[in-house]
Amino acid sequence: MTVIPGHLAVHARKPAISPGDNRSDAGIASQAPRASGRAEPIYKSLFEGAGRLIEAGDEAALLAQLCQTLAGSGLFISAAVGRMDRQKIWRHHGAASCRDAAGFRAAITSYRPGEPGPPLCLLAWSARKSLIANHYTTDPRFARYREAARHLGVGAIAAIVIRRHRRRWAVLSVSAADKNFFDAEIISLLERLARIAGRRLDEFDCKTALAAERAAQSRATRRNALTALPNAIALAEELPKILGHAQQRAAATAIARLDIENLDGIFLHWGFAAGEAVVRAFAMRLRDCLRRPDFLAHCGGEKFAIVFEATSGAASAAAFAARLQKTLSAPVALPGGQSLHVPHILGVTLCPRDGSQPAALLEQAETALHLAKTANAGGENWRLFEPAAPGQNAPGPVLARLAQDGLRLHYQPVLELTSGRIIAVEALARLDDAGHLSLPEEFLPGLLMDGKLALFRQVLRTALAQLAAWDRDGIKLNLSVNIDAPVLLLDDTLAEVRAALAAAGIAPYRLVLEILETHDFLDLSLAREKIAAFRRAGIRLALDDLGAGHASLLKIRELPLDMVKLDRAFIAGLRNQPDDLLFVTALQTLTATRDITLVVEGVESEDVLDALRMLGVRQVQGFLIARPMPAHALSAWLPAQTPAKSAVQPQTLLGAYAVHLAWLRAYNTSRSREGSLGAMDSDAAYSLVGFFAARPFHSLLTKAYQKMYIRMTEPSPARGLILEAAQDFRLQLTVALRAEG
Repeated sequence: MTVIPGHLAVHARKPAISPGDNRSDAGIASQAPRASGRAEPIYKSLFEGAGRLIEAGDEAALLAQLCQTLAGSGLFISAAVGRMDRQKIWRHHGAASCRDAAGFRAAITSYRPGEPGPPLCLLAWSARKSLIANHYTTDPRFARYREAARHLGVGAIAAIVIRRHRRRWAVLSVSAADKNFFDAEIISLLERLARIAGRRLDEFDCKTALAAERAAQSRATRRNALTALPNAIALAEELPKILGHAQQRAAATAIARLDIENLDGIFLHWGFAAGEAVVRAFAMRLRDCLRRPDFLAHCGGEKFAIVFEATSGAASAAAFAARLQKTLSAPVALPGGQSLHVPHILGVTLCPRDGSQPAALLEQAETALHLAKTANAGGENWRLFEPAAPGQNAPGPVLARLAQDGLRLHYQPVLELTSGRIIAVEALARLDDAGHLSLPEEFLPGLLMDGKLALFRQVLRTALAQLAAWDRDGIKLNLSVNIDAPVLLLDDTLAEVRAALAAAGIAPYRLVLEILETHDFLDLSLAREKIAAFRRAGIRLALDDLGAGHASLLKIRELPLDMVKLDRAFIAGLRNQPDDLLFVTALQTLTATRDITLVVEGVESEDVLDALRMLGVRQVQGFLIARPMPAHALSAWLPAQTPAKSAVQPQTLLGAYAVHLAWLRAYNTSRSREGSLGAMDSDAAYSLVGFFAARPFHSLLTKAYQKMYIRMTEPSPARGLILEAAQDFRLQLTVALRAEG
C-alpha cells in the first residue's frame, strides 16, 4: 500500500497483460529492455498524436489521424480502424500504411460471418477486448491471410477495441514487422490512444446533439413565445434578405412600426391575461390582413414590425394604414367576457431602391411612429416618414431623448483578484423614457452614426465628471467607456476625448475606451493608426465582449490593444462544460505574450470566481461582484467593501478542476520529472492533497487523484500512464461537477 500526504491511500496494481499469444510473464519481462526502446517512439507519438486527435474536426479526420500517427511512428507497418456494419460486413473507416497494404485489407474485408478463419480484428470485436497475434504468419487461425501478410511483411498484429460512449464501436488493427513485438506496455499505450480517440468520438456526438439542441433553441429564440410570430432577432436577419430581393425585382417596399396604445394600462387595470389576449388578438388580425409577400414580426410587448409592398409609394402607405385601421378597430374580447376597443399607432417609411441600410430604415419608421404619437394631426393614428430638407436634421427617438437630458449612467465595478480591491468601473448607458430605463440592447441596434456619436460624447463627459467627483471624495478608480468602431475612427474623436479629460482633470491613463467587438474594422491599417494615436496620448484601448463577434483573435494579433474583455458566454456553462476553462488559459497565454490585460466578464457564481482565481486571472467583472448601479449607490457601496484574501487552495470543485488543468499544462511543458512532481507536493501551487483531505468527496474522485499521485511517485513512471491517470481524474472531476450542478 502506498501513502501520499493527506492520509490518502491506495493499493498499487500490476498492469494487466493483453490476451493473445500464450506467453509467460517471465518471457515478457525478459524483453523489457527491448520493449522500452520500442516504446519510446510510441510515447512521442502519443504526445504528438494525442494533440492532433483532439484537434480533429470530425470522425473521418479523427480516424485518419489516429492511423497516420501510428503508421508514421516508424514502428508499425500499418494501422486501420474497422467495424461491422448492419450487413455483417467488415468495413474499414480509416487506414494508413508505410507500405502498400491494400491487398491485406482486401483480404480482411472479404471475410463473411460463418466462414472459417475470422481475422484478428473480428475476433477482438466478438471478444470485446484487445487481442494480439505475435506470430501472425505461422498462426494456423489466420492461414487464409498468410500470403497477403507475408507480401506486406507482417510479423505481428494487435487488435485494440475502441469504445464510444463506453460501448464497443470499432477495432484498431496495428501491424508490425517483427514477431513477438507486442507486449503489455505497447498494448497499454495503444489502448491509451484508442481511449483518446473514443473520448473524442464522444465529444463529436455531444457536439452534434448540442448543435441540434441549439438549432431548436435558435428557432425558438427567433419566435415570440406569446404570438409565435418572428421576433426582433428574426426581423434583423430577414430584413436585409427581403430588401435585397425587392431591389433585384425593382419592387417598391415599405417598413412599418406599430405600437398597441396603453398596453401597460390594460395589464394594470384588466390583468395579465387580458393584456396577453389583446396582444394575441392584434397578432392574429395583423396576420389576416397582410398579403402573401408581407413579413410580420412581434418585437416584444406592444411592438410589431411589418414589411409590405408599396407599389404606389405614399398612396400604398395610406391604403395600408386604412386597411389596418379597419381590421384593428373592432373590439377585443377579454377573458372575463368584456370587450375593449384598443387603439394603435403606426409609423411607415418607404424604402428607396438604392440599397439603404435596414437599421436606418427601421429607425426612420420608429421616428415616424414617434411623430405620430406626439403630433396626432387631424386625429390620424399614423405618420409617413419624410426625409429632412437640406440643412435640417430630423432627430431619431434616441437623439430626442438624449437632447431632453434622458441619459442615465450606471456603473459596474471591476475586481482585481490579486489584491481583492475594486480598481475600476465601467460606465453603462441607460435612456430614461418617461421613467422607464431602456437598456443598451433596446436602443443601440437601431442607432445611426449621429446617434452613436452623440451618445458617446454624453457618456464620456458625464462619466469623467463623476470620476472627478469621486476623486474629491477620496475614491480612486479607473474608468471604462464603450465606443463604436466607426466613432473611434473619426478624425475628431481623439481631440474630443483629450478635451473631455482636460475639462474633468483626469489623467489619460485612467481612461479605457472599450471597442465594441460586435462592430468590425473594415480597414485594419487605419484602425491600427488610430489606436496607436490614442495610446500615444496615454489613453488605453480595450476590445470588449471578445467572442461576441467574429475575427476576435485576429484583432488581438493585429491591433495594439491594452486590454481584452472576455464575453460572459465563455464562462456561462462552466459546471457542465469545465473544459471551457481551456479557452481562458489559452487566452491568458496569448494576451500575456502581447502584454495585454485580460478581464473576464459575466462572473455570477462563487465557483466560477474560484476557478478564475486558481488560473491566475487578474481582473473580473460580473453580478457576483456587483450589478450596475447609479453613481450615488456605488458611492455608498464602495466603503463597505473590504479586500478579500486571495485563496491559495481551491474552495470548490470547479476551482480544483482549474488547478488540475494548470498542472497538466505545467506537466506537459516540464522537462524534468522532479519539477512536475514537486508541483503536486502538499504545499505546492498545483497540489490538491489538502483540498481532498478537508472535504469528503465521492470515493471514485478521491481514488482517481490517488492513482495519479502514485503514478507520479513510482521509481520509473511512464508518462503515458501518468497522463492516463490524469485524464481519468479529469473525467471524474467532470462527473462530480455535473452531479453537483
